[in-house]
Amino acid sequence: MVGDQHDGVALGRVAAEHVTQEGGLVRGKRSRRLIEQKQGRMLRQRTCEMRTRFLATGDLVHLHQPLLDIGNSDDDHAMVEQRRLGNTGLSMTSLGLGGVWLGYTPAGFREEQAVATVLQALELGINFFDTADMYGRGENERLIGKAFKGHWDDVILATKFGVMRGPKGEWLGLNGQPDYIRKACDQSLLNLGTDTIDLYYMHRQDPKVEIEVIVGAMADLVKEGKVKSIGLSEVNADTLRRAHKIH
Repeated sequence: MVGDQHDGVALGRVAAEHVTQEGGLVRGKRSRRLIEQKQGRMLRQRTCEMRTRFLATGDLVHLHQPLLDIGNSDDDHAMVEQRRLGNTGLSMTSLGLGGVWLGYTPAGFREEQAVATVLQALELGINFFDTADMYGRGENERLIGKAFKGHWDDVILATKFGVMRGPKGEWLGLNGQPDYIRKACDQSLLNLGTDTIDLYYMHRQDPKVEIEVIVGAMADLVKEGKVKSIGLSEVNADTLRRAHKIH
């Protein structure tokens, strides 16, 4: 096997028939699962190390070596497990990158580091990225759109609507009215510089608007091709069941 030795575990090609762990031999699907679990643990550990140093110094940590060498096939590029999102047909990594704090450092906002961070996550095999129109009042979406220019076929992007902020970031409340949802989606598409959002979801429910009305407006965006899939955040099981009857 060719690979990386770490804590007594030999990690080689995902396609390999076996992997040695703690002196034993495991095969087939279990081998793949053990490799994916090890990859996930190592990537989470490295991500925490990067975040700690980034917050402490404001400097981006560049990884000059890949976390694992698991072969050269196209499938082997993924550094973490791929999961299908419900029945949407979207396949994404089990680990994703949230955009809320991108670019913010002790030294102030640094766009070049934020873009580099996003691209490095992509190089490490992450393909799921999350943002929202309220993050920086659209600036975060514009930043991610700039980073992903030329890479849209390689990523699954989620963005959110529903929370309104003022010009200074002040809280303006929640809005789930259909007209607002349509305008918010159009603005997000403009910010991102793309014509379709992979996953568009409600950030928080407007208590003045029934979930059926909100999901109905979101479903219209799917029909129009502006959104591939929709979702809801911070709702209970009963609300999900009601929403599912609409879309």
